[in-house]
Amino acid sequence: NDIQRILAYSTISQIGYMVMACGVAAFSAAIFHLMTHSFFKALLFLAAGSATRALGGEQDIRQMGGLRRRLPRTYWTFLAACLALAALWPFSGFFSQNQILWEAYASPYGGVWLWLLGLATAGLSSFYIFRLLILTFHGSPQEVAAMPPEEGGIEPAPAPRPPRESPPIMMWPLIALAVLSLAGGWMGSQFLFGGSDPWSRFIAPAFQLAVTPGEQAAEHPAEAEPLFMAVSLLVSLAGIGLAFLLYQLRPALADVLHARFRVLHQVVLNKYFVDEFYRFVFVRPIVAGSSELLWKAM
Repeated sequence: NDIQRILAYSTISQIGYMVMACGVAAFSAAIFHLMTHSFFKALLFLAAGSATRALGGEQDIRQMGGLRRRLPRTYWTFLAACLALAALWPFSGFFSQNQILWEAYASPYGGVWLWLLGLATAGLSSFYIFRLLILTFHGSPQEVAAMPPEEGGIEPAPAPRPPRESPPIMMWPLIALAVLSLAGGWMGSQFLFGGSDPWSRFIAPAFQLAVTPGEQAAEHPAEAEPLFMAVSLLVSLAGIGLAFLLYQLRPALADVLHARFRVLHQVVLNKYFVDEFYRFVFVRPIVAGSSELLWKAM
């Protein structure tokens, strides 16, 4: 529910794409996604900062809502980044993510199961980023009422001022990154350059010793790549549609799912208890051994 932490975990998710690309020897695709990801993820973090600044530092998305009308420039730039992360055409994430998905399927080191794993991640990415967009910028604003006067004549605390758009010095970087989120991936589109791939040619010298000649030969006809792109696009649109269904059209349905799958919801909400496990297995024994054994006993 913390807007910055959602984006931080999103970064881990996108790095997973890059690692998968490296695992199937698609190094240029991995670096390509690193570049496009830097555009829209920087924009997401900065636009989130613009929203939290307007709310006096509030980062809990449950305390947000309705900012679309009050922060229109922040909203539209944030939306551009969401569309890029969701890999919708013609935004930059569409080209880099689909290049990774195709390589995961067509590479000699890949396979259909890696492609399916990446495809499922595409749907999840679209879902979580539009959940964030809807809860932050759509719906009704969360109003905080002023406290009533206390006994003794003490004046009530002043009501918080309504959110205001960030100044131009903060908005111009958002606009520049929004343009890059849209067009930053076009140089990796073979369709715009008559079948050639200027990005792969540009990055190829850096990896000429990493892959032997012929090792990257595709096992599947390139004519099938547009079909895979279409499937990926449909999955991304399905994730967006599910987010709008659960958090805008029928928000009560999300509560029903939380109640029905309470244990699973708690596990996911608490990040699979990785932090607690790490603290119990590593942190506490090291701290106890240092303070009780190394310091006192030795």
